[in-house]
Amino acid sequence: MKSEERAYIAEIFFSIQGEGVLMGEPMSFVRFAGCNLHCVYCDTAWTGDMDLPFAEIRRPGGMTRLDNPLAVEQVFDEVGRVCPAPIGPGTMVATGGEPLLQARFVRDLFRTAAQAGWSTYLETNGTLSEALAQVAPHCDTVALDLKLDKVSGRQQDRRELLASLEAAKGCDVMLKIILDASVDPDDIREALAELARVLRDVTVILQPVTRADGSFAISGARLLPLALAARELVQRVRVIPQIHKVLRLP
Repeated sequence: MKSEERAYIAEIFFSIQGEGVLMGEPMSFVRFAGCNLHCVYCDTAWTGDMDLPFAEIRRPGGMTRLDNPLAVEQVFDEVGRVCPAPIGPGTMVATGGEPLLQARFVRDLFRTAAQAGWSTYLETNGTLSEALAQVAPHCDTVALDLKLDKVSGRQQDRRELLASLEAAKGCDVMLKIILDASVDPDDIREALAELARVLRDVTVILQPVTRADGSFAISGARLLPLALAARELVQRVRVIPQIHKVLRLP
């Protein structure tokens, strides 16, 4: 059945996945406009406004623009067009901004993609558990954020994050923690202790803030004790930077 949903999109492009355990895999990205948070380290702050007038589409032949809001069929067609070679169905990523502010659209887009043989990957900040519950049945992979107050500049509701982790059960789940030099091992222990009971099948990603020039806001020597602190509470821990910034890719 054709979806009647429309959404405000910031951009659609093809790149490698620069974060998490699927880092390095070529994927098609749909970046949604609008966000309910304003983290100090955000590298896509320009997407925070919901009412962007147009979406930028990075096709192999060059950039084009489509007027917002877009229909599900338009976005799905463009996801195929931005791929530089006819490699067939791959992985579609819904990122942002915060995609779950437009959850019904994401649900219908992922449903359409799955029916066509695509894998689906959702990146979300973990603050909209009810919206995630609508979308999760159509997700293969969900990447959630555990936000440390001293890094993000805002306090996260851990109960809402816990509900989001519960909603994502059945998906491959990653929990990403953004780090800078202000974080110490006790910060990691305290944050993960609140969630430990639901992290048995979750991979925790310790991700240093990666600047636009590819440098990191925390040294490798500081990262190792943080990884060991996380390992005290969680079985699957990875330290993974944002490799797309190092490679100067979108």
